[in-house]
Amino acid sequence: MNDEVTGRKYPVRMILRVIDYGSATYYGSKGEDAHKKRGPVTPLSDKELKIVIKNTMRSIPFHGTGYKKIHARMQRELLGKGHSVGKNRVFRLMREDDLLNKAPGGRGSSRVHDGKLQQKRRMTWGIDGVGFLTWQIISIRSSSVIML
Repeated sequence: MNDEVTGRKYPVRMILRVIDYGSATYYGSKGEDAHKKRGPVTPLSDKELKIVIKNTMRSIPFHGTGYKKIHARMQRELLGKGHSVGKNRVFRLMREDDLLNKAPGGRGSSRVHDGKLQQKRRMTWGIDGVGFLTWQIISIRSSSVIML
């Protein structure tokens, strides 16, 4: 960096050390490209792809299709046009627009237990079983249920 007063050049690392500023923070905040999406520029923007996802979801006659099946149907359609889209990108876009399936049945049961037991007539019962082998190696088994 150039000093405007003296005209001398000073290394950036030395300046950062003097002012106790991290180099990752300095280089990370430099420029306007810091907030851009990483990776190569794709032929379909996220907005265009969200429209394709919604159209694909409308064309499926079933309710509750997951992102993997949406991705598979989109791939067939987009490969004919020469495009390809990753399933992770489809998942991210569907999550952003709240298009993912909800867990079936919701949370918990709608029947709430109030803590009371139903009193039926007094019933006592028991069960027992026995089994043994005879001298001719024949297995004999017996069980009984007693209800009072």
